[in-house]
Amino acid sequence: MEPLQYIEVKCLPMKIEAEYKRTSKIPSIQECHEKLLEELGIPEKEKNNYPIEITINMLKKFKEDMEDIGETERSISIYKILQSNNIV
Repeated sequence: MEPLQYIEVKCLPMKIEAEYKRTSKIPSIQECHEKLLEELGIPEKEKNNYPIEITINMLKKFKEDMEDIGETERSISIYKILQSNNIV
């Protein structure tokens, strides 16, 4: 993975959270997963090799990281996304 691509992938949960806050539309986990695969540049024929659990784990980790540094509002937003998708 190229350095810029790595940064974009690491920032993806923050982008998802910001879009949710801006629009009040809770994205599905599938929509989040598609964004991740797009950021990674995964070709359509290889997408089956990347299970949705990757995205779920990424969002859970981001939520935990935000809790750890006291970013409660961001943590709650990600929790709402996970909860609405029956993940928590």
